[in-house]
Amino acid sequence: MSLPSVSVIIPTYNDERLAACLAALEQQDYAGPYEVIVVDNGSDVLPTVTGRARLLQEAKPGSYNARNRALGEATGTILAFTDSDCVPHPGWLSAGVSAVTNEPDIGLAGGQVQITPMSGAKPSLAELYEVAIAFPQETYVREGKYAATANMFTTRSVMETVGPFNNKLRSGGDAEWGQRTAAAGYRLVYVDGAVVDHPARTHDEIMHKLRRTTGGERDRRPGWLQCVRFCARHLPPPRSRIRRVLALKGIDPARRAALVGYCVFIYWRHAAERLRLQITGAHSSR
Repeated sequence: MSLPSVSVIIPTYNDERLAACLAALEQQDYAGPYEVIVVDNGSDVLPTVTGRARLLQEAKPGSYNARNRALGEATGTILAFTDSDCVPHPGWLSAGVSAVTNEPDIGLAGGQVQITPMSGAKPSLAELYEVAIAFPQETYVREGKYAATANMFTTRSVMETVGPFNNKLRSGGDAEWGQRTAAAGYRLVYVDGAVVDHPARTHDEIMHKLRRTTGGERDRRPGWLQCVRFCARHLPPPRSRIRRVLALKGIDPARRAALVGYCVFIYWRHAAERLRLQITGAHSSR
């Protein structure tokens, strides 16, 4: 039986790491046909694409606008999503396609996002925090009913049934789309063997993501009551995050204590940012 065709969709914005992503996609062991669609979302310099990739442009800011732009051009029966700062492992496509086509009621498959520190033998506190906390994809799929689009697979028929991403959202559109998919009666699965590497963020990058994701939460739930509830949830120390931080191996006690403090600091900053957005009515970050 012939393997289904796949469209790999990658939004990008001022990201020099795209080249490594595209190089990894040329090394996939998938035996079926696949295309790679890169959508530039207003970069200062238009990116160069290589291999089988082709480049589209979407001027309206927001990664979900970019992904929706690609949907109109994609030819595959399977849709695979990753980001320009990710490096897919050689078996990524094979494992993801197998998971999403295993049974007819599967709406999406979320793969593993493996965090890689970039500063060498002694990662920074921010990088250690990322290793412990970032992209718990299995939890997203099983408890949150979505998969991060850094590593997500679905089918064209599911996308046509559920509809495209909500392009009014700057962040959290993957959660909104996944929950819409689950509400439509589809099953969501986690596939450990579909792996992409993602660089651990720096502190500045963590803060940028915090502003973006908190803005996305405000956009989905804009009322004052939702704001108060969000802030109240973020006042107690984040026990599950602290447990993941404490589970890291090979860290001395002083550094571990500093990492716990950093974890609490980031959690409380979410509440402060949510309150700031509610009071000022500022636009969400991209």
